[in-house]
Amino acid sequence: MSKRLKIAEDLSLPLDAVIIAAIQKAANRIWVKIVRGGPDECWLWQAALDSSGYGQIRVAGKLIMATHAVFCLEYGYLPNLAMHRCDNPPCCNPHHLIAGTKSLNNADKMKKGRFKPVLGDNNGARLHPDRLPRGDGHYARINPERLA
Repeated sequence: MSKRLKIAEDLSLPLDAVIIAAIQKAANRIWVKIVRGGPDECWLWQAALDSSGYGQIRVAGKLIMATHAVFCLEYGYLPNLAMHRCDNPPCCNPHHLIAGTKSLNNADKMKKGRFKPVLGDNNGARLHPDRLPRGDGHYARINPERLA
């Protein structure tokens, strides 16, 4: 069996015994990195954070999000995505986490007004057309002056 963590495609698919054992074995390492508060408070991750402020931990040789590990410890499986009810990235309170998908998360962001589409002159393709992986015959390469 591969040491890589498998993310459940179906939100209710339980993890196999090897993965559950790896996360259970790391449970003490996980919980000591969280400052716990009351049941309605955010429990903040105190260790490594990614560039967006979400906690990270290495389990079974794989870097995973702390929210996914906490979700697995609490509910027994890894969701496609662990969404926050509180919208606080370092929060690891299992009662603030719900299983979701990328599309559900995007819909939630739009509903809450946190989705910032990159349109027009703010689009990276317009700001840095030279960074786009396009062929030499592409319009952006032939006419870069028209993109500015």
